[in-house]
Amino acid sequence: MQVKNDLRRLYRLRNLLVHQAYVGEVDLSRFTRRLIFYLEVILKNLSYGLDQNPKHNMIELLISKGKTYDLLVKKLKNNTYSDLNIRNIIYPTCILSN
Repeated sequence: MQVKNDLRRLYRLRNLLVHQAYVGEVDLSRFTRRLIFYLEVILKNLSYGLDQNPKHNMIELLISKGKTYDLLVKKLKNNTYSDLNIRNIIYPTCILSN
């Protein structure tokens, strides 16, 4: 939920700056730190995925990430996750195979 809220705040700030030419005082350092953190997590995850699946391209990996996430959420909602531990939630088994 924190990620969703951060992204909403960033999008609202973007809209203020772009569409309304907002020139008031804004502390961009907090927004910048959060955005950099999210980008690092995403890039590291994609890099790891490409290393683990060298036969596949970026598009296939991104599609696989989406499907893997949907499957994980479905299993968690239905309480059918057989090996529930923090590592498997953070690094779910990717449906993309070599």
